[in-house]
Amino acid sequence: MAEEAKLEAQADRVAEVVSLSKGFQALEEVVKKDDAMMKQAHAYNRLSTAVLSLEDALLRGEAKQELEAVKRAAREAGDAFVLKLLEGLPASVVDRLGRIEPVPTESGLRQSLTAQLADWATAALVPPNSGLLGELLGQAFRQVYVLDGEDVRMPEETETAKNLRVLGSVAKMENVAEALPRLEGLSGSCKKRAAAATSAAREVLQLRWRRNRFTALRGNLLSPEEKLANYAARGEDPNKDKEWEDLFGPRSRDLRMGSLHGSFARAPMKRCTFDPVQTPLAVTCELDPQDFAKRCRVADDPASPDDLLKQSLLRYVRCGRYIDRSGIGDEVQDPAAPHEPLEGSYRSLLQTFRGLADATAV
Repeated sequence: MAEEAKLEAQADRVAEVVSLSKGFQALEEVVKKDDAMMKQAHAYNRLSTAVLSLEDALLRGEAKQELEAVKRAAREAGDAFVLKLLEGLPASVVDRLGRIEPVPTESGLRQSLTAQLADWATAALVPPNSGLLGELLGQAFRQVYVLDGEDVRMPEETETAKNLRVLGSVAKMENVAEALPRLEGLSGSCKKRAAAATSAAREVLQLRWRRNRFTALRGNLLSPEEKLANYAARGEDPNKDKEWEDLFGPRSRDLRMGSLHGSFARAPMKRCTFDPVQTPLAVTCELDPQDFAKRCRVADDPASPDDLLKQSLLRYVRCGRYIDRSGIGDEVQDPAAPHEPLEGSYRSLLQTFRGLADATAV
């Protein structure tokens, strides 16, 4: 009898054990998924750090190692979009990064080209095959000639007149990217003298353009076409951002993509901002008491709505610095430090706030 009773008791516990086992399996799957998200968050944090290091190296010179570091970080993060931008760099641009000289900014590049216009105008005024005497004449004529910026073609235009017209039109341009194609119209000795500077300017612009694309990617400033290309390279659904914006407001993707600023803008919150300067991260929520009282079922306890909202936020953004495109990561002091399992994830965050919205609905 005792043995039968024992077997019956064990049989009664089978369903409970099976249910508990399934629960542990589900928990294990969630932990694995969130752990993978955290690894990805660390990889993107390393990529952001590498891009910042590259920018510093561009200003001081000899940035080839930093460029390779960005490539490695992009491979680790599986970022095909960034890799495609880097692989499109011409060999001459990569070689330039190995030199011990800073890469000028776009404004510095504009100043450099402006300073060389006088020398190119001198070359335009030098008579062909005139030797040293012609160079002296060109310098003398340059002293009295003014690049007025007129761009009017004459019916019969000499090479000198054409070169001076091109240089005059370039002199009034502020955008270097627009000025370089115009300089292609130079000819003769003037074109030869400007060739090295224009080639170097193109290399700098190509490098700067890619660097700006990295920054725009992190700040959600890409054009619609570039966004679609980025989604395609990552294998993502473009509607995911719309889902976040509907829930949290238009600034939500800035925060998810690793921006240092971000805000949620959805009733009943006036504003919820994340301050990355504070350590640990400060979470500030401003509530509209009247609106919240209308929407919250537990409004009889004044402390409950505020606590409920803050607890929901703090649960997922504990000391967090960024939200990547699929989850939330704890602040990373050292990108190479061992990662910790992620407590919240993209889906669970959506479920939490949707549950909060349902609980506060009238």
